[in-house]
Amino acid sequence: MSFAQSLDCELQNRAITYLQMAALRFHLMVTKFDTTTASEQVHNLSPREIQCIALVSQGKSSWDIGTILGISRYTVDFPLKT
Repeated sequence: MSFAQSLDCELQNRAITYLQMAALRFHLMVTKFDTTTASEQVHNLSPREIQCIALVSQGKSSWDIGTILGISRYTVDFPLKT
């Protein structure tokens, strides 16, 4: 998945966050088409990360997700920027 852009167009941090979470969601959906058995599939996402992805897929912002989960929006954003 690529989010290429022209040099004269700069995405806002919020847009980048949404695109990163969309890419993660896309990856999770694609893995459902994998032919390996469930016992062979291993992912490195924590339950909290999965919650965040699910909430983003519902159109929630980082601030909304932080409020719902009782964490700061920076905690929501941090794993996506590392």
